[in-house]
Amino acid sequence: HNNILNIPLPAGTTSVEYLNAYEFVLKKIKEFKPEFILLSAGFDAHKDNPLAQLQLESKDFYSITKRTLELSKQYCDGKVVSILEGGYDLLALQESTEMHVKAFIIIVTSQFICTSNASIEITISSFCSSRIIITCPKIHTSCT
Repeated sequence: HNNILNIPLPAGTTSVEYLNAYEFVLKKIKEFKPEFILLSAGFDAHKDNPLAQLQLESKDFYSITKRTLELSKQYCDGKVVSILEGGYDLLALQESTEMHVKAFIIIVTSQFICTSNASIEITISSFCSSRIIITCPKIHTSCT
């Protein structure tokens, strides 16, 4: 079947190597033209995670999410569902989740916020509590 894509990566794969390999995922999305995208948001690839032995940093999950969301606007009207899968280093999980959510907020709100005064703050402090604050002094529905 042509609906499965595996990209084996060796232990020690760096952020640059991983993000370059992710281009194959994005290419597959373009070819498939999905009606929606379901993200299994696991952060096992973080460099501090004891299992995967990959070298991603928290900021890399922002990049991965952002690139996927930008593509989703072209092929499935931005319809994306993200399900938190986890990771085994709690600090890395917190930071990576924060970056993932930040990408969602920035991409989604960028469609409506067209002012340099807008600010976004995201803090995820634990599994049970989170705080997401979006401060937008002026919101426009169209940008000129």
